[in-house]
Amino acid sequence: MQDRYAGDVGDFGKIGMLCKLTDSGLRIGVNRYLTYKLEEHINADGRHIGYLNNILFICCDDELLKSLYAIATGIRGVVQLENANLIPKAIYYREILKPGSDRNFNRSIWFRNSLEALSECDIIFCDPDNGLIVKSVSQKSNKSDKYILPDELVSYYKAGKSVIFYNHRY
Repeated sequence: MQDRYAGDVGDFGKIGMLCKLTDSGLRIGVNRYLTYKLEEHINADGRHIGYLNNILFICCDDELLKSLYAIATGIRGVVQLENANLIPKAIYYREILKPGSDRNFNRSIWFRNSLEALSECDIIFCDPDNGLIVKSVSQKSNKSDKYILPDELVSYYKAGKSVIFYNHRY
């Protein structure tokens, strides 16, 4: 997840789904898999907000659409999504995840901290940029921060959590 994507069409679907899950009384934890690379914030990616003016989305969830419109047309960021309280009683983990190429960063510690932060949750939703790591990307690469690792999914499951994760594929 990146701040510049906050309020995009993907958030409409993800947040809508997670809100429905809370109707059953389950507590949602969200691991943002938040990344930040200056060079990525210079390009025009993250502009998928045309849905905000599409009448079909109003029929799905008018209140969510209004909230995301305010975020997507204002200061976009995960903090704004969280402060809007769109997912009732959700707990968020949004520490920056750095790529494997950063020798000063320990992903294992980052992940362990997420387990602790989200320990009170029934369901963990992981929101990496791209989804489950692919064979063409090494865990030590500059792109590894865009992916969730299989052992991270297993660790949440072993901690007694149900796990849902975003997986972007064409």
